[in-house]
Amino acid sequence: MLVSVAGCTAIYDYWPAQIPKDTREYADVEPNKVGWPGIGKLKSLREQCITKSIIVQSDLEQKMSLDKALYGRAIDQANINIQQAELERQQIVGTIQNPGWLLSFLLPTAGAFAGREITKLTHYSETELNAEIDKAKNAGTAKA
Repeated sequence: MLVSVAGCTAIYDYWPAQIPKDTREYADVEPNKVGWPGIGKLKSLREQCITKSIIVQSDLEQKMSLDKALYGRAIDQANINIQQAELERQQIVGTIQNPGWLLSFLLPTAGAFAGREITKLTHYSETELNAEIDKAKNAGTAKA
C-alpha cells in the first residue's frame, strides 16, 4: 500500500497544468523543451525562477553598492576640485570689492590708461577751444 501511495504521488506530478509564458521565459526554457506540462514541471520551473531571482538580485545589489561607492567618490573629487578652483580664482582675480593679486595689479593700470584716453577725448587744446567758442558765437548771431 505504501508503494502504491508513493506511486500515486509521483503520478500527481504529471497532472496537466498550464505553464505560464512568463514563467517559462524567466526560467530561460524554450517552449519545445518544456516536455509534458504537468504540475511537477511547473514546480521545477518555479524553483528555477526563484533561484535565478536570488542570483540576479544579489548581483544587482552588488553592482548598486559598487556604483554608489564610485558615484560618491566621483562627486566628492569633483567638489574638492571645484572648491580649489574657486579659491584660486578668488585669490588671483577676486572681485571689485575684494580684488585678488591680478585684479589689484590691473585696476590701477587700467584706471591710469582710461584716464589718459578720456582726457584725450574730452580736453581741447587752447586753439581748439577758441575755435569752438567762435563757432558757438557765430551760430548764435546767425540765428538772430
